[in-house]
Amino acid sequence: MKVCHLTSAHPRKDNRIFYKNCVSLSQWYEVYLIVADGLGDEFDKGIQIIDAGKKRAGRFSRMLFSTYEVYKKAKKVNADIYHFHDPELLPYALKLQKKGKKVIYDVHEDLPKQVLSKHWIPSFLRKTVSGLVTKIEKHAAQKFSGIVTADEAPYLRFQKYQKEKTILTYNYPIKGMFKNTDFAEKNQNSLCYVGGLTKIRGIREMVEAVGSMEVEFHLAGAYSPLSFRDELVNLSGWKKVAEYGFVGPEEVQKIYSKSSIGLVMLHPTEKYKEALPVKMFEYMSAGLVVLASDFPMWKEILKKYECGLTADPLKPEDIREKIKYLLENPQLCREMALNGIKAIETELNWSTQAEKLRHLYAGLKD
Repeated sequence: MKVCHLTSAHPRKDNRIFYKNCVSLSQWYEVYLIVADGLGDEFDKGIQIIDAGKKRAGRFSRMLFSTYEVYKKAKKVNADIYHFHDPELLPYALKLQKKGKKVIYDVHEDLPKQVLSKHWIPSFLRKTVSGLVTKIEKHAAQKFSGIVTADEAPYLRFQKYQKEKTILTYNYPIKGMFKNTDFAEKNQNSLCYVGGLTKIRGIREMVEAVGSMEVEFHLAGAYSPLSFRDELVNLSGWKKVAEYGFVGPEEVQKIYSKSSIGLVMLHPTEKYKEALPVKMFEYMSAGLVVLASDFPMWKEILKKYECGLTADPLKPEDIREKIKYLLENPQLCREMALNGIKAIETELNWSTQAEKLRHLYAGLKD
């Protein structure tokens, strides 16, 4: 059976799309992946990657033109199952469904809630847009052959539309994807954050927190908007920052290998409070102690597996105090790091989720 994954917005080697979904499915199916990045076609790890051309500059240009180019390539593949990963592809996914194809919608994030914190949407329009998005997703979901979600909140919402065909696959890391360096070999005063660099991800508060501390803060990712960096460089904590920009998997591994504490201080928006942060599990997999936002769900995980602490993400002084406590207790940190590694290896890994995906696909065979 031929399977085709579609994305107009994500990179071709996206962790969830390529390494988790496509590579897992290639054990049982012929898998294609259509992207829009201008890097050309490629065959890697059993996956035929087809390039629909360079991604258009600008968000709206991409939504209008790159999506159509992806759709044209998708039709040529003539797959049995199409699995798409971007809401902007919804109109073309519905077209594929009308042609008699099996279509799966992969809901990476809770889009109606995400819209409420989008800086590029005027604030007075966000609730209206959010409500409209909810209606569109409901209409489309009822027509699709399957829904895959990454978090519990959208899973519960989509179950109302497609109870028997909606599954939840947590974005747990792949076992062995990150080398877990012995905690004793790490720089004990080295902290890190790897991910999107935006205000609501708590970057400012983290930089402020380390200002008076004898630490090195490894910061990697892309700024959005770019002007956000100008605010950070004027903070006293910036002198403690080792800045990397956007980095690939190999550089991420190097950062994790020399860091002892991984920070994930997302702000308490509706989008984040009910979602599981991929970074938390990556840090655990790499043998880092986690310091995360004090959301109830996150607290429960860190308490259950005894692998980190939480702090108020809006209070740099609280973040600072928790970092200080961890640095003053290296033996506790070592135990927490080992607990995190064990949790990933035994429970919180992608292999437990890939089986759910395989079962969904098996149910779509004619």
